[in-house]
Amino acid sequence: MKSLHAKIGLAAACVILAASVAGIFPSRQRAEIVQLRKEVDSWRRLAEANRLPMQGQAPRSDIEDVSLSSRPKAKSTPAPVQAPRSAQDWSERLANALIRDLKDPEWKVRRGAAAVLRGSTVSAEIAVPALIEALADEEWLVRKSVAEALAYYGADAADAVPALVGALSDEEWHVRMPAANALEAIGEPAGAAIPALTRSLADEEWQVRNAAAMALAVIPPTDATPVPALVNALADEEWHVTANAAMALGAIGPGAAPAIPGLTAALAHEEPNVRLNAAYALGQIDPQNAQGAAALQRLVNDDADARVRQMAESALQKAAAMQ
Repeated sequence: MKSLHAKIGLAAACVILAASVAGIFPSRQRAEIVQLRKEVDSWRRLAEANRLPMQGQAPRSDIEDVSLSSRPKAKSTPAPVQAPRSAQDWSERLANALIRDLKDPEWKVRRGAAAVLRGSTVSAEIAVPALIEALADEEWLVRKSVAEALAYYGADAADAVPALVGALSDEEWHVRMPAANALEAIGEPAGAAIPALTRSLADEEWQVRNAAAMALAVIPPTDATPVPALVNALADEEWHVTANAAMALGAIGPGAAPAIPGLTAALAHEEPNVRLNAAYALGQIDPQNAQGAAALQRLVNDDADARVRQMAESALQKAAAMQ
């Protein structure tokens, strides 16, 4: 017969596991999640890792063993109470379990381990090397989850830049997009990825093009190499890509002068966020440009969006201060 302690532990594991799976499969209903757990017995190892107490919390030793039988139990000497484990001990156990599960034979366990690392207290020193290795997993759902976990570690995942650059060429766009997002999260240390991100501006999937433009807006460029591709992105059919391409051009500054005609045309875009970012970019590149200044003045006078009017006016004020 199971003790109450064991039953409580099993119930807690099921709840934690269901929550973890729900985060990975947001479209599944609860019944499907329960069925998935029954079909994939190896998920129990991930549940075991997640069932560790919160940091600083000791295992319960004061729960009475309750028998399902009505027969009286013989008296027994209670076991001595053990000293609580330290928070560091629990953290190390969790880290070891998750790193181990990144190599589990069952791909769902590997994906789950990567998902738990995203948002965990496991240090980058321990997690990043294991995640870099896991980014080459044969299952794309695992690679996707690994790239997302690397984004969580930000600049501390700088060692993953070469592997993430490789992931930008993954056959699955669901992997290419989080790889670009991870490079954006790493920021300046990901400067070596600029050529690959520039190529990704021509990706067949707009979500990847958008993620690449966002990354280029954050990672400081060493030269104007991305400018031609960003100018082409200003004409993208998806306004998200256009808006972020404009922001990336603004981040380059005066070196992006060849983009002024395209940015000036973008000031007439139907999407306010595109006009907003184009006005910002013109202010960063060359607010004194005659063509751009005339278009900015029209925005100040006529644009329906207050944010756009304010940004255009700020660019014009910057031009006036430079005279």
